[in-house]
Amino acid sequence: MSGSSTPDWLAHFQAGFGAILREPLDRETGTLTARVDRYAPETVREIRDAANASAAARLAVYNRQYWFRLFSVLHTAYPLTTRLLGAWRFNTLAQAFLSAHPPRTWTLDDVPEGFDDALPALLGDDPRREVLSEAARLDAHWRRLFHAPDVAPFRPGPADAARLPDARLIPSPRVALWRERTALLALRLQLPPGLDRPLALPSAHPASAWFALCAEPNGIRALPLDPREGALLALLARHPVRDALALLEAECACRASATALPAKTQRWLAQSVARGFWAGFADGAAQSHAHGMTQVYPVQVLRPAPRLRPRARSQRSTGKMAERRSRLHRRATDIAGDVEKVRDSGTEDVGDDPRRHGWDANQPSASFCEQQRRQPESHSHEEIDPCSRHEEIRNEVGVGIGRDRRFDVLGIITRGGEGSRNATR
Repeated sequence: MSGSSTPDWLAHFQAGFGAILREPLDRETGTLTARVDRYAPETVREIRDAANASAAARLAVYNRQYWFRLFSVLHTAYPLTTRLLGAWRFNTLAQAFLSAHPPRTWTLDDVPEGFDDALPALLGDDPRREVLSEAARLDAHWRRLFHAPDVAPFRPGPADAARLPDARLIPSPRVALWRERTALLALRLQLPPGLDRPLALPSAHPASAWFALCAEPNGIRALPLDPREGALLALLARHPVRDALALLEAECACRASATALPAKTQRWLAQSVARGFWAGFADGAAQSHAHGMTQVYPVQVLRPAPRLRPRARSQRSTGKMAERRSRLHRRATDIAGDVEKVRDSGTEDVGDDPRRHGWDANQPSASFCEQQRRQPESHSHEEIDPCSRHEEIRNEVGVGIGRDRRFDVLGIITRGGEGSRNATR
């Protein structure tokens, strides 16, 4: 029935019934209770009394189930945030969010959209606001990765090697960069069951840690990254390859580390192509609205470049600039060569292959940590303070989510719904 042919009485009743559904549940008694005294009398009069329930009591069933259903959807979408806040406090914030942003589409998948953006304001002056907001961002991007479209990974051909230095790569929507200061990722990978009481906040890293979250058929895999590797991937998503290399080099304060940086960047970029982090060139036909690596960092990745006053350049400075451009071009050309090797071999021969260290989406974390101890990977972090404990973090979070822990929408909604109701009684 079209809107123009809807009878006035039906449209009026639908509007009143919808308002009753969205009436917030009362929390003053320590349980979620429908306030039937707030229902519009003209709508209640349209409902017949039953033998064992009044019209208002019958409407209250729908009112409660509307909220319980939405609470369970948000529990599913934000499991880490729910466990850190506790079900009661989380439902309070969720009710405030949903009252201001009621569902506008037919699918429940759209209900959680925007909750992570609204959470900082909802938390107010909560001393845990920064960590809880960070947890909500992690949950939100985990959910978006799970629903990310399938995109063919970028496999460069011979003609692409010449374009690579001056091209900007399109990140894959099935990959997200994650930078954290608190060990939230490790906790999310191993959430204990139950919603009875809030979990304690995880410990903070001595310095920020980088990860790549990759959507795979068996779930989402967390790949630990060197801090400068994470910064390079973030720069490559926003700048052409040549400019990204220059910006990363400018941030490297230690001379010894700067000397080793070219070889590392060459390996990191070739490895990112082999792992399917990219979907194509931004200036080519591969560009798509669905492309784009999700980038999540609670803090700024790199300092903004200072504005320099234009001045006359001496012949010596001009020569230095030409030499630097030539060096960056050679480096980008070397990277293109490595990318071509990866394409020809069809394997991840360049750089560190996680499978050499026993990385398996279905392998338990203890086995992975044991293999990490037997085959330690050396990283030099003297040039950057953020992540001197990178190797310890690898051992803490070095495991992907297998099929048994996959983000199962229907299963988690069912468990979340039961948990939310039990927690509110």
